[in-house]
Amino acid sequence: KRNGTVINNSTTQISVIPTNSQNQVNPTIAPTKNILNIFQPQNESVVSNSKLIIKGQTDNSAIVIITTTDSSYSVTADSSGNFDTTINLSSGINHIKITSISPADIENNAELFVTYTTAKI
Repeated sequence: KRNGTVINNSTTQISVIPTNSQNQVNPTIAPTKNILNIFQPQNESVVSNSKLIIKGQTDNSAIVIITTTDSSYSVTADSSGNFDTTINLSSGINHIKITSISPADIENNAELFVTYTTAKI
């Protein structure tokens, strides 16, 4: 017997004896929260373009739903949790709701207010 292995020379049969590390059960710990960070745009920003890029980070592979008064958009975060998408703004103040749903069905929300104006800023 050498290092958990039995070698029987009379039958040239080799068998492996499982060690404790092979029999261990590693419990899975379910995540209890889902991060959601919005990098762009800043809340309460004023923009002069009706197209707005929203960039952020959440749990990897989470589904991100962005809702405005007029539309809804959906994007899936990449393996690092990064996401970005372009949305359309209406004139005036736009209330933007961002919801992230992780693969473990844990939800996190953020809200932004962005003003779109064609006036000179």
